[in-house]
Amino acid sequence: MEKQISDSDSPGQVIIPFGKDEFASFIKSLLGKQQTNTKRLKGTFHLTIDHINDIIELINQRITQQNKSQLLQISLKIVFSDNSTRLLGSRQEIISFSEPRDVYPISAHLSLEYLIQFNDKDRPEKQDIELSFIINDLSSQVILSNDNEPFVFSKSQGIVFIAIKHTAVTWAYDIEALITKKIKSLMILESSFLKYLQKYSGQVSLAIAALLFVTIVCLNVIALLNLKRLFYQDFLSANLSSLDQKTDYLLKLIVNGSWNLESIFTVLLLFISLIVSIIIGVWIESAINFNQPSYLLFNDESNKKKMSDSKKIRKRLISFSFSILSTIAYGIVTKICIGLIFK
Repeated sequence: MEKQISDSDSPGQVIIPFGKDEFASFIKSLLGKQQTNTKRLKGTFHLTIDHINDIIELINQRITQQNKSQLLQISLKIVFSDNSTRLLGSRQEIISFSEPRDVYPISAHLSLEYLIQFNDKDRPEKQDIELSFIINDLSSQVILSNDNEPFVFSKSQGIVFIAIKHTAVTWAYDIEALITKKIKSLMILESSFLKYLQKYSGQVSLAIAALLFVTIVCLNVIALLNLKRLFYQDFLSANLSSLDQKTDYLLKLIVNGSWNLESIFTVLLLFISLIVSIIIGVWIESAINFNQPSYLLFNDESNKKKMSDSKKIRKRLISFSFSILSTIAYGIVTKICIGLIFK
């Protein structure tokens, strides 16, 4: 057996009850290079401090049930809407968190460091678990510590970033699956119809605008064909035998101007319908081009923001309903006008 690292005669020394090689291996297990598993989850969530504590408790229970372990360090870094930060360094500080300022959280980064003695290992090894909860309000671009590329939000969904630094692959995948299942249970499920409208808002607005314009064109074409049929029937019922009589009839028709008036009305109506279709398309696009926001409901200000955003979303949905009703109403009015003009 190797000599212990000790020197009882010298002050300021520490007696370690194992050999140099064992000590080196132990330090290496703590400071050695770890593997890292990462995962991103996109969606809408409304997280409270209680949810954060539930996640901590869930992870802690799983780890302590499987292996001998010790929680070395826990911290929660909260980033606020004014780009200020606050670091909570204990479980008690997290539980009793309170923020009196008129700011709301835009991201929260939870870090857990464990020393775990796996059954197939000779000595305990350090494992790190990091969770980042980021809402859509990015007043400044957020770059996660374990991800070299910044995440850019295409719309207003939130994101949860999971990073596990480990020395045991199966253990890491088990913890990742546990956290993923918990996070997904906290995600808010949106209506499939509303989700489809939001995802394809541009295509939906274009399709409705195009449908409106094509409908107006078809109504005009049908009206013109009916008008042509009526003129032809009148022409046949006049019993005009000679070429001079037929010519006189056509000249009177032109001088009367009814055909010209219908033609002018048709062109004008098509032009107006094109403008209205574009306006309605833009209206629909702006009304449905949004996602349900995510929130970190850690203080009163974040709850106020949620209430304010909910009112804005309701207004958007009402605006979308009015845009559809306006489209239908314009089509009905146009049909009535065409029926009156071409009567």
